[in-house]
Amino acid sequence: MRPSGPGRSAGPAGAPGVPARAAALRSVAMIPTIAPMSTDLAWVVVDENGNPQPRDCSHLADLGPVESPPPQQCVDCMREGSTWVHLRQCLTCGGVRCCNNSPRKHATRHWRSSAHPLIRSAELDEAWGWCYPEELLLAPAGPD
Repeated sequence: MRPSGPGRSAGPAGAPGVPARAAALRSVAMIPTIAPMSTDLAWVVVDENGNPQPRDCSHLADLGPVESPPPQQCVDCMREGSTWVHLRQCLTCGGVRCCNNSPRKHATRHWRSSAHPLIRSAELDEAWGWCYPEELLLAPAGPD
């Protein structure tokens, strides 16, 4: 993982290595409004301004629907009695865990222990995803 540095932050509410300007994805008109926990979306690689990029994420081909709707809480924080800042949903198993701005960084820990590569924001006003191994910002694909 790349460390944070000039122009880089923990990303949109905690995705590691995402350019600081990626928070602008919340207001990019091309990103459709989606149901907060819908996991059956098609995703595209985008830059920090929400512009589709010519490269693909090799992990997107392995996505399938996630069976159960996730809780609106970090399951690990609830078990440990800790708090979270923002929530992220694993696109492999559907588990919901806290972002890297949270004290325990459970979403990243889940990726490291499970090798589940893709997450999405589980926040109501955010429509973005992240590929941990390839460090790629993702957005829901618009209509063709």
